[in-house]
Parts: sequence; C-alpha cells; structure tokens
Amino acid sequence: MLESFFLIYGVMVVAGSWLMLTGVAEAPLGYEDEEGFHYASAESEDEVVV
Repeated sequence: MLESFFLIYGVMVVAGSWLMLTGVAEAPLGYEDEEGFHYASAESEDEVVV
C-alpha cells in the first residue's frame, strides 16, 4: 500500500517537473508593456528601456 503511494507520488513529481521544465524552455525571451509583447534580440540585451 505504501509502496504504491510512493510510486504514484514519484510519477506525479517527475511528470510535473518535466512539464514545468519544458514550459520554461519554450517561453519566449522578451518583455511586455502597454504596447504589447516585444521579443528580445541579441543586440538589445545591453539596452535598458525605461
């Protein structure tokens, strides 16, 4: 009984971690303001938009 609980709990933790990691990996890089979402380019990393 306890072993099956740990098995199910472990599968849920691994599946949740995998979903979170893949979601973060697919997140776009950029910022959002009142004009909408702006993708960050390699040239604009040093610029600070105020």
